[in-house]
Amino acid sequence: MRPRLLYVLIACLALLILIIGVGSALTSPVLRGDTAGSTSAAVTSTPESVALSHTAGPSAIPLAAEATPSRPAQAPSPAAPPSPTAPSQPVVAADTPTQEPITLAVQPTPTQADEALPLTAQSLTPPSSAANRVGGPVDVPENHPGRRWVTLQAGHWNIQDLPIELQHLAGDTGAYAAGVSEVDLNIAVAKKTAQLLADRGFNVEILDATVPVSYTTDLFLAIHADGNIRPGMRGFKAVAPWVSVPASDQFVGIFYEEYGKATGLPTDPVTSVAMADYYAFNPITYNHAIDARVPAALIEMGFVTNPLDRQVMTQQQDKLAWGIANSVDRFFRSGAVGDTPTPYPSFTPTITPTRTPTSTPPPTDTSTPTVTNTATPLPTGYVPLSLPATAIPVIATASLPHPTATLVPTATPLQGIVTADGRWLPPLAENGHNLPQPGSDAAPILLSEDVDEPVMTADGRERQQVWQQFYIPSLGRSVWKKGPLLYVRP
Repeated sequence: MRPRLLYVLIACLALLILIIGVGSALTSPVLRGDTAGSTSAAVTSTPESVALSHTAGPSAIPLAAEATPSRPAQAPSPAAPPSPTAPSQPVVAADTPTQEPITLAVQPTPTQADEALPLTAQSLTPPSSAANRVGGPVDVPENHPGRRWVTLQAGHWNIQDLPIELQHLAGDTGAYAAGVSEVDLNIAVAKKTAQLLADRGFNVEILDATVPVSYTTDLFLAIHADGNIRPGMRGFKAVAPWVSVPASDQFVGIFYEEYGKATGLPTDPVTSVAMADYYAFNPITYNHAIDARVPAALIEMGFVTNPLDRQVMTQQQDKLAWGIANSVDRFFRSGAVGDTPTPYPSFTPTITPTRTPTSTPPPTDTSTPTVTNTATPLPTGYVPLSLPATAIPVIATASLPHPTATLVPTATPLQGIVTADGRWLPPLAENGHNLPQPGSDAAPILLSEDVDEPVMTADGRERQQVWQQFYIPSLGRSVWKKGPLLYVRP
């Protein structure tokens, strides 16, 4: 009996142990799916389960944001290889921010920016610190060896950035008509002219509206275009500063011939005080102006407000640039500014097209002008050389120096005048019809007058210089000359 009872007790104890083990298995967290504290569940997750966990609900967003900083620190470590049961590429793609910081590396550093836009006088863009510059590319104009420096100022360019002393001019943005802005023309022609001059060996600097303090160069040209409320006003013109060296007016005389032949435009006989007393020409009143020893001129290429002038300035800018470049070339070789330095660029202007379908008739008084087969007469000692015909696109053939038919800005061909001493003068525009023809021996005609800035004398009086504008028929242009002095007691 007792052994049988012992067997029964042992069986009951085994059954009790079995029942307790089964109950513990049924309450296991792995079987319930609770992975909050289970490392094995995270390791055995598939990529699909990871992707779903990021989009399961709002709580997935901050979790992903918290997990991101820790992953880059582990990824480069060779001691932490990816799990063989969970491919790393899909996981990284799901956890990596959409904006990668690598794009910041392509932004230039301050040193790289300075190297990309060097602040040198040879730059064909306006220097960013012109307001803080003092002096120019030369110390004394025309008194140095080597090539000459030519400075071209594109009028009204960055006019809003003028220094404080010139801020009263900041609103003058230039002429505008029919969708054409003067400042755009000034910049385009200045750059084309600079390229032509650089090709010939000149050193060139282009400035915007701001001129460095006490600026010195070998030749300063302010490039502008005109405008008027009357659209019939047309023609180009140029003027030397009121106070300047004689070489300035000599350049203007050369410019009228070269620019007129190159463009086919007539001249406007009347200049203005704003041209002759241009702020960049006035070192007495302003610091940001050229040195008084610098030869200079202000050029008005034509009227933006006139349809005929505007057509030439917008569609034939190469002709404008070529006329200016030829003027500069002739000026430096004319002896107006001393001996020609060595080495120096070769003088190779093109035979500019005449403004008529035929050659210019000789200056003889005949009822029917005779047609010649020679190019436009040039001054004595001026020996032009031929350049490839591609330099002026409007030339149909390369058979230079024979004159060719070119496009003219008006239906009626314009004819230049050849003077007795061999000078070629452009004709006057209609707005100068009441004046004597260029090249004639008529007496000068007073057009206007104005006064300069008052100056205090030693005896306490204010002195003002009167300036008078005369049209000189023999020159075919107007010239400003000194008039009387006016004294006013305080």
